[in-house]
Amino acid sequence: MKDADRMTVIEEKLAHLEKYVGDLDEVLRDLSKRLDVHGQGVTAVRKMLEDHLSDAGDPGDEKPPHW
Repeated sequence: MKDADRMTVIEEKLAHLEKYVGDLDEVLRDLSKRLDVHGQGVTAVRKMLEDHLSDAGDPGDEKPPHW
């Protein structure tokens, strides 16, 4: 194989690798955005649960439903 042919093969492989790395970067950015959205949802649900539990008070003070 001539040096020029070898150089062409190497350049083609490099181009494919650059495309692959770009695609992976795009996937990682998308996953990062999704993770942020889900994290915000978990935080909101946690706050709602904490608010609900703090508003509920002591269950020992409530009368049973049959009274």
